[in-house]
Amino acid sequence: MGVPATTLFLGDQALYDSICYAEAVVALNTSAQIEAGLLGKPVLTVLAPEYAQGQQGSLHFDYLLEEKGGHVQVAADLDQHIEQLEAVLGGAFDAERCRKSIERFV
Repeated sequence: MGVPATTLFLGDQALYDSICYAEAVVALNTSAQIEAGLLGKPVLTVLAPEYAQGQQGSLHFDYLLEEKGGHVQVAADLDQHIEQLEAVLGGAFDAERCRKSIERFV
């Protein structure tokens, strides 16, 4: 991209470090999902009615979902989320697919 990654986080070094050194990112809102994707991290979310406005209510949420060509794995409930997280932590993550999907999105 040509821009230092920390610039993308508007000088928030703690946020950058939290995502950069994570094995996976669980994010409820699309901003965090995009930021984690920019750093090539596995991104997971759980559909939660109390966060519906920041998830399904966002115009671009669907574009981020893995089943729609994006990089975010979505779970309908906590049991499914735990299964997805275990798989990702076990190595089931395609970094190249993530990179391509975030490149298309951005």
